[in-house]
Amino acid sequence: EHASGRHFLQIPGPSPVPDRVLRAIDNAVIDHRGPAFAVLGRRVIEGMQAIVQTRQPVIIYPGSGTGAWEAALVNTLSAGDELSIIFTTQLAADTAWASQGHEVAVSQIQLGQRKPKRPRLLPETTIKRQGEQQTVTLGDHQWVFDASGLISWQQNASVMLLEGPRLNIWRAPLDNDGIKGWAGQDNKALGRWLKAGLDRPLISHKPIKVSKVDGAMTLVCEQTATMPGGKIKFRTQYQFGQDQTLLVSHEFEIAKSLPDLPRIGVRLVLPTEFEVFSWFGRGPHETYNDRQTSGTIAQHSSTVSDQYVPYILPQDHGNLTDIRWLQVGKVNGQAFKVRAMTTMEASASHYPHEILTPAYHTYEVLPQAPTWICLDAMQRGVGGASCGPDTLEEYRVKPGSYSLAYCLSVSDEPDSDLSVKHAAPK
Repeated sequence: EHASGRHFLQIPGPSPVPDRVLRAIDNAVIDHRGPAFAVLGRRVIEGMQAIVQTRQPVIIYPGSGTGAWEAALVNTLSAGDELSIIFTTQLAADTAWASQGHEVAVSQIQLGQRKPKRPRLLPETTIKRQGEQQTVTLGDHQWVFDASGLISWQQNASVMLLEGPRLNIWRAPLDNDGIKGWAGQDNKALGRWLKAGLDRPLISHKPIKVSKVDGAMTLVCEQTATMPGGKIKFRTQYQFGQDQTLLVSHEFEIAKSLPDLPRIGVRLVLPTEFEVFSWFGRGPHETYNDRQTSGTIAQHSSTVSDQYVPYILPQDHGNLTDIRWLQVGKVNGQAFKVRAMTTMEASASHYPHEILTPAYHTYEVLPQAPTWICLDAMQRGVGGASCGPDTLEEYRVKPGSYSLAYCLSVSDEPDSDLSVKHAAPK
């Protein structure tokens, strides 16, 4: 039995089919190799140029509805964007232990990610030499270097960096690394690190060099960290982007005589007022390479102060994995951004390892005024060695070669969702 009158096309429907469409589909199918299809194709391309507002050729490819869906998704992305689906399970009603809407499970499927777009680099720029220092000025940005690397960055009269990237291999020991102050820790990671002298490296520098790398003017710094257990060679390249960005590339070579390290990366120091924090990577809580599936890869917003975790025994905290970019800004002011060009872990804190390592109680540590930013090619996993097996081999920072690259930039205003009112530590 059917209703009288015009029937409806039920895909996905119900949708009335106009008479002109019904007449069109009564015609024979156009041969896609015939002249009529060529005429139609030219009309479609000309029409598409008007739709997408271009005079350039528009590429059309045949496909089903799925093909159109995929093309639409791809064209919403820019270089460095990625696409994923996040599934969450939430309580449908209040319970004795949690309220309605409480998230009990989350899963994420990564559908695709494009490589970050490299900045356009300057082939030449003026370098002012004064003693051991070399200064580069582009617009309202000024960078100062010496044999240790970048030592300052100013935009107009604003200080953006108190200290540029420096070799960073230590972390305030986690409980699973070994218990501070206890005997019998020699067979644990902490005991091996202390024996190798990883907490007290001596850094030597070669004179800074200026060269051309891939057609771009490059400042090159070479350093060696010497410890009782062996050496780490550390090479850094600084290149300047046309958009006043700084492309930084590090190469690390860890001697075979050294044990697996706490981390391999660098640390930067920002002024007091940089407190508002956001990142694209796993979050919103801290994650490590062997403790990260509970973290969702997305954009997260917080503050530097809130990254601190007051563990009973003061230790490293706030590590973030799968970092695509991070940004630290003033409240309603300038923001300092790091965009990863290679795999990166990172953290931001007012508690450097220099005050966490010797402390045994939380009341012994207070937040410091500057903001410390750690950028790592890799950090050792957490493991379970406080009362179980050590970190698995694949999550250890073993001797060998590592690399880390990223772009540094400054924006006059942070992202709108980062304008969080929060007092910086005094």
